[in-house]
Amino acid sequence: MSTPRFNRRTLAFAHDTAMAAFAFTLALSLRMSNDFSTLPPGAVLSSLLLFTATCATVFWALGL
Repeated sequence: MSTPRFNRRTLAFAHDTAMAAFAFTLALSLRMSNDFSTLPPGAVLSSLLLFTATCATVFWALGL
């Protein structure tokens, strides 16, 4: 039994988008040494959402 192409592609897209969000969070955590208190409230979440949406758009547009 094989997985249909559409489902495999959708799963890969979701995985890549989730990994981009994780990479952003990890990079910010390493950069800030886990001290997010110096950032304005909501800055991390809004930046994460913007970055993830941008990555998802680029991934979808380029067929990655």
